Amino acid sequence: MKAANKISKSKSLIVANWKNTPDSYREAKKNFDLIKKTKIDSKKIIPVICPSVIHLPEIKKSYSGTVYNFGSQDVHFEDKKPRTGEISIDQLTDLGIQYCIVGHADHRELGEDNFTVAQKISNLIDKKITPILCIGEIDRDAQGQYLRFVEQQLIESLSKIKKSDLDKIVIAYEPVWAIGTGKKSITTHEIHQMVIFIKKILTSKFDKKIAMNMAILYGGSVDPENAKDILNNGEVRGLLIGRASANPHSFIEILKSI
Repeated sequence: MKAANKISKSKSLIVANWKNTPDSYREAKKNFDLIKKTKIDSKKIIPVICPSVIHLPEIKKSYSGTVYNFGSQDVHFEDKKPRTGEISIDQLTDLGIQYCIVGHADHRELGEDNFTVAQKISNLIDKKITPILCIGEIDRDAQGQYLRFVEQQLIESLSKIKKSDLDKIVIAYEPVWAIGTGKKSITTHEIHQMVIFIKKILTSKFDKKIAMNMAILYGGSVDPENAKDILNNGEVRGLLIGRASANPHSFIEILKSI
C-alpha cells in the first residue's frame, strides 16, 4: 500500500468540494471533463476533486491521468461496523481515494464533535488516506474568544495523533461566517494571522519544526478574483473551495489564476 501523502512545500493543494451538486452524474461528468482539459503545472499545483459520494466512483473511474487527485467529502468514524447510509474507510481504500475532508462546518453544524473527527483522522492515517481537517470559528468577537474556540477544535481533533503522523494531515482553516453566497473572504492579513496562530498551537502540542512545515489551506468565499491573492499573501499552502468549485468555469479560472 502506498504511503500517505506528504504535501510538498513547493506545491499548492487546491481542493474542490462539490458538496451535493450537481444533481445528475451526467452533469458531474461533464463538469469534470471540462476541468481536466485545463493545462496546469503539476509541479506547482495538486488539484483534488471531491464530488458527491454518489458520483465519486464513476468520476474517478473515468479518469486515467495522473494530474488530478480525488477525495471524499466524509467517512464514518467507526471501522468495520455496518452503518446504514455511511461511507466506510475500506470503501474509500478500495476506490483508491487519496484524500478525505473531515470536520467540515456542514457536519459540525449537525452535531459532529471534535472527538468523532479525531477518530476519523486516526483511521484515515492508518489506511494511508490524507485527512483534510476543517477548523474555523462560527463568528468573531472583539474579546478574542474565537481564538480559544479554534484552539479547542484543533487540539481535540488531533487528540489521537502521534507527533510522527502530524505531517500526514492537511489543515483547512474555514471561518464559518465567511462561507456562503454573498459573503466576503477575510483579509489576507487576517488569514496570515490565523496561520501563525495555528502553527503556534501545533508547536506547543507537537513540535516546532513539524508545525512550521504543516500544510494549511484556506477556505471561505474563494473565487477567481481573490484566489491568487490569498495564496500569495495569506501564507497558506492551498485552498479548499466550495461554491466556486461546483462551477467548472469558475474553478478553471481559479486554477489558471494560480
